[in-house]
Amino acid sequence: MRWIALLSLALSIRLVALSGQATIINDGVDYLRMAELMADGEWREALGVGYHPGYPFLIFALGAFLPYAAAAHAIAVAAALAALPILWMLFRDASNERTAWWGVVIYAVHPTLVRMQVEILSTSLFVFLFAAFTLLLVRALETPTLRRGLLLAGCLALLYLVRPEGILATAAAVMTFAIQGIKQVRRGERDRARSLVVGFLPCLALALVGGAVVMATGAIKSSARAIWVVLAGGGAETGGLEAGSMLYEALESMTPFVWLLAVLGTPALRKNPAAHAAVAIGVGFFSVMSLGLGLVGYTGRHYYLPAAALLLLPAAAAVAEIHRRLPRLPANVLAAVLILAFALPTQRELREARLPYRWAGEWILSTQGPGSVVFAEKPQAAYYARGTFRRLPASVNELLSRPGQLVVAEAGDLGAGMLERKGLVALRAFPGGVVVYRITK
Repeated sequence: MRWIALLSLALSIRLVALSGQATIINDGVDYLRMAELMADGEWREALGVGYHPGYPFLIFALGAFLPYAAAAHAIAVAAALAALPILWMLFRDASNERTAWWGVVIYAVHPTLVRMQVEILSTSLFVFLFAAFTLLLVRALETPTLRRGLLLAGCLALLYLVRPEGILATAAAVMTFAIQGIKQVRRGERDRARSLVVGFLPCLALALVGGAVVMATGAIKSSARAIWVVLAGGGAETGGLEAGSMLYEALESMTPFVWLLAVLGTPALRKNPAAHAAVAIGVGFFSVMSLGLGLVGYTGRHYYLPAAALLLLPAAAAVAEIHRRLPRLPANVLAAVLILAFALPTQRELREARLPYRWAGEWILSTQGPGSVVFAEKPQAAYYARGTFRRLPASVNELLSRPGQLVVAEAGDLGAGMLERKGLVALRAFPGGVVVYRITK
């Protein structure tokens, strides 16, 4: 009954958050395009879009039964719910059942997780697989066997197919096994060290093969985001990121309140090796992502969510300790306080400022029909117009060689009044200064 209530709560909050989405997220357009290209048999072009293929492939597979957008949302929400029992087992192994329950309650209602896990993004699927990887790693370290090593290696392969950060998990697994093996040898526990080697071999093989593929094909590169370029190739543009922007996104990935709980709860986990491993993986992933995103000049709170999910463990330990010290406070009341504190922020409409672009796209579809080429800063207008997205060039003059095509822009995109003066005809204006133009010369 408790699990039914928890899953129902998590699903309800995510469905409410989904209903509040004003427009599709930018990256979602590309994921859907990859799935459509896969359905058309254009696999090479699909991989060239710039994202790892795991999530788009699932959209393509489920798209046989649902529209692609609905399939994408369904996969994201299903992965979010599937992570609940995985995290519960991990938190129970690392602490106790009471802490595990508080951990999954916070996960179920955490506003950043809720918002990101209903988007057409691979984030929700990656969080689920990252939690499964951590659980498998903790158990493989406790009782190393070849079967557990193979399961762990399989999970690592899936992580990399979903997002490029999966390669960090492979590195973490190899390093953890190596460190533990060295410790066992120094303690004279050679039988256990040999068992660790057996469990370690599949991960080592995966790391060697994966590393060879990456070096031979350039399978990972950094640009605005790490991308899949095995078949497409690609370059990188790096630049610094403002510390304030990165700090804000990092704090919001867990919210400052949960960060405080995590700090307060960490001492309660100091005696459990499984807790050490889970927290160390979370902190390590968070740190590496912060460094990498800072170097490439790009950030987003969804990049930190795999680490945030693991770091709910010390936060849950803090809540469990509060409940232990206040025995007269019913658990249901404390849970209700957490739910209200976390769930209410998820009800706001997401990307409301981008809504005029949706209206513009829907107007283009209704008046021009599908298939229009749409120049804009963001892909939403072209998506809702069922057309082809082209990014606005640096200058208006570059547009003039494409007469008859459409531009959706705000006054500031290419200079106030510049579009009309250069010969583009305004067809329809929308709130927020968004205008649909036609290129005439």
